[in-house]
Amino acid sequence: TNDVNQLQLALAMLIRLVVRAPFLSVGSVVMAFIIDKRLGLIFLLLLPIFCGILYLIIRYAVPLYQKVQQRLDRLNKLVAQNLSGVRVIRAYARKETDTKVFSETTDELATINEKVSNISALMSPSTTLIMNIGVITLLYLGGFSVNDGTLQQGQVLALISYMNQMLLALIVVSNLIVVFTRAYASG
Repeated sequence: TNDVNQLQLALAMLIRLVVRAPFLSVGSVVMAFIIDKRLGLIFLLLLPIFCGILYLIIRYAVPLYQKVQQRLDRLNKLVAQNLSGVRVIRAYARKETDTKVFSETTDELATINEKVSNISALMSPSTTLIMNIGVITLLYLGGFSVNDGTLQQGQVLALISYMNQMLLALIVVSNLIVVFTRAYASG
C-alpha cells in the first residue's frame, strides 16, 4: 500500500507542480531583466549557487531515500511473514529470534531515515540564506538606483517578489525530486 501511495503522490505532483515551477522561475528572471538589467544579473548569479547547493543535497539524499524505501519494504515483508506465521513461530519457539530480526530491521530503518532527514534539513536554511542574501543585495543596490531616480520603490519591491517566487519554485522542484526518488524505489 505504501508503494502505491508513493507512486500516486508522485503522479499527482507531476501533474500539478512540475509543469508550473520552471515557468515561474524563468518568468521571474525575465521580468527582473525587464525591470532592470543590472539587478536582473543578481538573479542569474543566485540561480547557479542555488542549483549547486540543490545538486549537492540531492546527490547525497537520493541514494539514502532509495535505501529508506528498500528498508521499509523489507520491514513490511517481515511484518507480513510474522503475522502469517505466528503459529509456526510459537510452535518452534522462534519468538526471541524473530524479535531480534525485527528490532535490527527497525533500527536500520531509523538510522538511515535519520541520516536522510539531517541531509534534507539542510535544504531549508541554505535556500533561505540564499534568498535573504539576494533580497539584501536587491535592497542595497536598488536603494542606490532609487536615489539616482533610475528605479522606483515599487520596482524594487517587485524584484524582491520575483526573487522569492523564483527561489520558492526551485524549492518545490527540489522537494519533488525527493518524491520522485521515493516513487522510483516504490515502483
